[in-house]
Amino acid sequence: MLFDPSMVIHRYNRGNYRLSRGESRKAVASYQAALKLEPQAIMAMANSSISHARRGEHGKAEKALREALKTAPDNAAANFNRGFLKAEKEKMLKGQQSQ
Repeated sequence: MLFDPSMVIHRYNRGNYRLSRGESRKAVASYQAALKLEPQAIMAMANSSISHARRGEHGKAEKALREALKTAPDNAAANFNRGFLKAEKEKMLKGQQSQ
């Protein structure tokens, strides 16, 4: 079977659809399926980080972002997500300290 780039896009778009519906676990699975076909799919890595963060899996979210930024250090979405994740972690820490 020949590699069909549209299959990567299909899986990535399915992940976006699932993420928009709040189905973060299924979104992660879709992004992982895209990454199996194209390990350098930066947007699948970046959006996978969002899905992990929504599930409270901050370590996995950070790992996905590290991989994305290692591959494409100037990628706007990955850098934005890194800032967002950092802000979320700081917010959580402040909440824990005030208790």
